[in-house]
Amino acid sequence: YKLADIALKSGETTVYEKTLTVEPGEYEVTESSTGVTGYTLKTTTSVTSGKVSIAKDEHKVINLKNEYSKDQCSLKFTKSFSGVTKDQLKDLTFTVKNVTDSSNPKTIGTYKLSDMTLKSGETTVYEKTLTVDPGEYEVTESNTGVTGYTLKTTTSVTRGSVSIAKDDSKVIDLKNEYTKDKCSLKFTKSFSGVTKDQLKDL
Repeated sequence: YKLADIALKSGETTVYEKTLTVEPGEYEVTESSTGVTGYTLKTTTSVTSGKVSIAKDEHKVINLKNEYSKDQCSLKFTKSFSGVTKDQLKDLTFTVKNVTDSSNPKTIGTYKLSDMTLKSGETTVYEKTLTVDPGEYEVTESNTGVTGYTLKTTTSVTRGSVSIAKDDSKVIDLKNEYTKDKCSLKFTKSFSGVTKDQLKDL
């Protein structure tokens, strides 16, 4: 029998039942194909088989129970920076995507530096931990520009990806290094009709 062959028990939403007319004897009910993609069957609390002995005119019940937990894992991304302050990075945005299906990536969330926690013992390293489903993930930055500063693209890391399995924990480390914009100013002075010594108070 499939679950579709079993009737919903009166007054219940997740309890189904099937009554059979059988001859007296020993009976066993066992389940198969209990797997559900993205979920794990709790073997310690689930009951997937049962036996009874039934005599003439007797009625016996075998109660089966399946308890599932959603498969999950941990994704942490960190952000370190140098050359600027946290306030100067207030517009910096992190986008987290599930890219398991590359043709249909799903955005998990967008975050600012203000949504992250300062890492213990650090002054310019922030972190964010997310509970996610197993799969492929990507974290990308946007709005990295800071007025008066240039992002060092050769040493900065503004994008990262990881593959996470069930009950696993992975970290994506991002880093922004900035240098203050500088330029050169030269001024010249020419004079005529007087000497340099005469201009000593200029």
